[in-house]
Amino acid sequence: MSKVLVTIFYVLAIIAVDVSTVLVQATDMSTVPVQSQQGGGNIWPWHKTTVSAINNLGDGVNLFIHCRSKNDDLGLRMISNGNYMQWSFKENFSLTTLFWCNLRWISGSTTSVKSFQIFKAKRDNQKCVAKCLRSIRPDGVYFYDEFKNIWWKEYAWW
Repeated sequence: MSKVLVTIFYVLAIIAVDVSTVLVQATDMSTVPVQSQQGGGNIWPWHKTTVSAINNLGDGVNLFIHCRSKNDDLGLRMISNGNYMQWSFKENFSLTTLFWCNLRWISGSTTSVKSFQIFKAKRDNQKCVAKCLRSIRPDGVYFYDEFKNIWWKEYAWW
């Protein structure tokens, strides 16, 4: 019995160490490979989560966004209104995967600078598995619940 458990643990450990390429999509929809995060998955060890940050600031406002995790720096990107940035990754087994983003945009004569956690495994696994959509709007960041098919305001700008 213990040999079976050791074998299962060994197979899961090999899968967890599998390193895949994370891809980033920005306004021109080109992909840029970045260093990957080790990981398992939020449901299965091979499952990939995809996060999309959508610029819904309106009025032709460009969004400058810089997202990163402990292991990955996705770099500074410019997203024009109505476009998005997207990347995929494998979560770690302990469900501590965290990505955060710094934002900046200019609307009229006002420059806004904000920061938020765009993906936090323990928080987000109940709302999204494969498609984690985030809409950046003038009044805050809205998250999409892929199971209930609804948007809600997760962060309000003040």
